[in-house]
Amino acid sequence: MFKNREEVLKIKEKYTGKRVYVEINDMYNPTYGEGVVNYVDDAGQLHGTWGSLAAIPGEDAITILN
Repeated sequence: MFKNREEVLKIKEKYTGKRVYVEINDMYNPTYGEGVVNYVDDAGQLHGTWGSLAAIPGEDAITILN
């Protein structure tokens, strides 16, 4: 699902720099853990210190811890 510019800006504002707990729904490499969101790309995907997979709001479980 593609996000428009306004949606991506809201995601960046909400998550960038926050400590989060993620549960990434990847059937080959499920990822669970805590980390800090380093950046949000132009597709609205979160990248951070929990591992190499991006977390996708609306598809993966993301909980802000701070």
